[in-house]
Amino acid sequence: MTRFRGKNVSYIFQNFKLIENLTVKENIDLIIDLNGLERNFSTKEILEIVGLGNKMNSYVYNLSG
Repeated sequence: MTRFRGKNVSYIFQNFKLIENLTVKENIDLIIDLNGLERNFSTKEILEIVGLGNKMNSYVYNLSG
């Protein structure tokens, strides 16, 4: 069950604990790399899918919760 939850269940915190001195792209890349995840999409594609493509090089403190 732990493996299933780790791969299939997620939730979003209001406080994401993002690294404020990194850009949105750098935060996403860091998580992907640290978890050894397969890159099926580029970070730009991921951000475009969720409507944040124009925020890729913004720092996370510029984003609204």
